[in-house]
Amino acid sequence: MSTFWINNINSDEYKKISSQKRNQTFEISNKNKISRMKKGDKIIYFINDREVFAGISEIKSDSYEEINNELISVKIKKGAHLKIVNSVDANQIGPSLEYVKRWAPEKWKLSLFGNLHIISQNDYNLIESCILKNK
Repeated sequence: MSTFWINNINSDEYKKISSQKRNQTFEISNKNKISRMKKGDKIIYFINDREVFAGISEIKSDSYEEINNELISVKIKKGAHLKIVNSVDANQIGPSLEYVKRWAPEKWKLSLFGNLHIISQNDYNLIESCILKNK
């Protein structure tokens, strides 16, 4: 069974990810979470400086590679990736996500503090459908 992730990054990082073909790098501080990633897991990209959901990738391997003492590389397959200007306004759907229920609707972005978050399949399906509509 797949796990669904949100990766909270800035627009410069997203541009690097969307231009790369097969790998994504994460900071070594996320090693415990990355070790839980399995082949078939899905990653949704939240661009924090634009407050948009912009793309989806799939994990292609059960393992990861430590590049150095700062970075870990994970094999990915790019799925639906939007240009930032065509991305989904996160403020429209973010407050309705199951993942953010603990926070007041106007403070939903506090739930995405940090880089990697596991979300429910329902949340993933909602965000994915919005991304695919904008493709």
